[in-house]
Amino acid sequence: MNTNTIVLTGATGFLGSHILKGLVHTNTYHVVVLKRSFSNLTRIANLLQRHDIEYLNVDLEENTIKQRFSKGDISAVIHCATEYGRGRKPIANVLRANLIFPINLLDMCVEFGVDVFINTDSYFNKPSLQYPYLLDYSLSKKSLLLWLPYFANKLRIANMTLEHIFGPTDGDAKFVTTMIKQIAIAKSKAVSLSPGNQIRDFIYVHDVVSAYLTVLATLLAERKTCLKEFEVGTGQGTSIRSFVEAIKELSGSPTQLKFGAIPYRDAEIMDSKANTDSLMKLGWHPNYNYYSGLTDLLKRMRAFNMNHIQGN
Repeated sequence: MNTNTIVLTGATGFLGSHILKGLVHTNTYHVVVLKRSFSNLTRIANLLQRHDIEYLNVDLEENTIKQRFSKGDISAVIHCATEYGRGRKPIANVLRANLIFPINLLDMCVEFGVDVFINTDSYFNKPSLQYPYLLDYSLSKKSLLLWLPYFANKLRIANMTLEHIFGPTDGDAKFVTTMIKQIAIAKSKAVSLSPGNQIRDFIYVHDVVSAYLTVLATLLAERKTCLKEFEVGTGQGTSIRSFVEAIKELSGSPTQLKFGAIPYRDAEIMDSKANTDSLMKLGWHPNYNYYSGLTDLLKRMRAFNMNHIQGN
């Protein structure tokens, strides 16, 4: 039986679609999805007819969204929507998506008594790191972080700093998907890579979803306003070289991995992993390491490709 209504942004994207599935599969939440009218619904196509999910278009129904908040039954907002600014999009578009839109949501939370707001952040934006790649995205997200303490006087807020997520339905341009398609599926003759010594905390998306659900349940049960920071990863670092070599090993691919064929990016992040103490204290723990996550992902991608071939 539904007991809480949750507003979710970014539900048509990689992470948001998995969080949407996680929310509805608990049979605890009613979900209001805020999306754009032209969003690609492929990732959530099997959920479109569910009666415990509402869909509102943020680009067409701004007043309707405020009216939906005014009903008074919303318990929390999970904000996953983001604009990376790829393709030389105007900076104003990036700011509208990554700063103005969530500020509007926070204002509505205060106005209509929605006590919980969960924000999605990236390891790109850690204060200790200075990474010029996707700088307009990073600056817009950091600008939002400056406002969270202000709203934390009125709300219970969690900021989820995500490490390197991977899993089913991630974008074709993402690193892990690209590597799997080139090495495990296409079995390309060779793949050019950087030296591969960058350390990343690769976390499977199913573990990320369980972290969000754990934090959501915790904040809903609390009463005091707060701002809590959670780093979401396994807590273990793995080199990109080891990760790519695991794809080759698990798939039995003959692809030659040409490490060092391309240089590192300027100001490349060489070491990032999560401090998971705050999540662990809530009883959360990852069920996958990078290797078991890769094993599951490769199995799913092979099955998808076989079904697609047979369907054609």
